[in-house]
Amino acid sequence: MTLSHLKAATGALAIGTALLGGALAHAAEEPTYGGKLEIINYYPTLSALTWDPADSVWKMNNDAGHIYESLIAGDLSKAQSRGGKFNFEPDAWLAPEAQRGELAESWEVRDDPLRVEIKLREGIMFPAKEGVMDARELTAEDVVYSLNRQMASKRAPANLYEFVDRIEATGPHTLTVFMKHYNSEWDYRLGFGYYTQIYPKEVVDKGINDWR
Repeated sequence: MTLSHLKAATGALAIGTALLGGALAHAAEEPTYGGKLEIINYYPTLSALTWDPADSVWKMNNDAGHIYESLIAGDLSKAQSRGGKFNFEPDAWLAPEAQRGELAESWEVRDDPLRVEIKLREGIMFPAKEGVMDARELTAEDVVYSLNRQMASKRAPANLYEFVDRIEATGPHTLTVFMKHYNSEWDYRLGFGYYTQIYPKEVVDKGINDWR
């Protein structure tokens, strides 16, 4: 090895050691709490101050949709960018074959009486939050509670849920939506739309508008 090669190797080792030392020091630092949360809102008529789906502010889906999951979501594996046929551009609509279960494992529309039977995935957990709740599994009662609370909200859009007769938990991980008449948008209005997020009652009791 020449002197120049030796100097280069020594320099590279020194840089690598410095980077490793910096990474270890950074990893050992305690997290810093506090600061300010800013939400960008392009629509001045919409409130950026709510984290509650029952307030029926559709922008909440963008702000907190990554925190609260829904029954159904878009199956992006079928996007045109991945060799599929769907561009996922239409607003508030998903072709049935472009849907996948998120909290729901499966669902089926049945007659006599007209209803949608939904099976939830098992083993989905709400995390523990000190002062709010212990960790526990998502159940059908959580879904019924969330959807009923949304439908009962004074801010719910008029006639959005008029097709629903009632929603019942028919097992720990199954629920049934009974319909007054068929609505082809039932999946959007209850499954993947702007106000379909599912959450535990404990969060509501503590104050769902507290973003923490």
